[in-house]
Amino acid sequence: MGFDLDVEIIRAAHEHGLVTTPHTFDAGKAVVMTKAGADVLMQHIRAHDERDHRRADGDDAG
Repeated sequence: MGFDLDVEIIRAAHEHGLVTTPHTFDAGKAVVMTKAGADVLMQHIRAHDERDHRRADGDDAG
């Protein structure tokens, strides 16, 4: 699908009066979505990585 198409979908939904809540992954994409008319941004935050999963399972080998 791609980010550009996501932006166009948000823009079209906004023009039709729909409430939009796109997910964004960085500040630059959040700005683009805001300019396209997004109402609420859902910021994806990578709070952990695979090493955290291994530690949680008791495996510190990696």
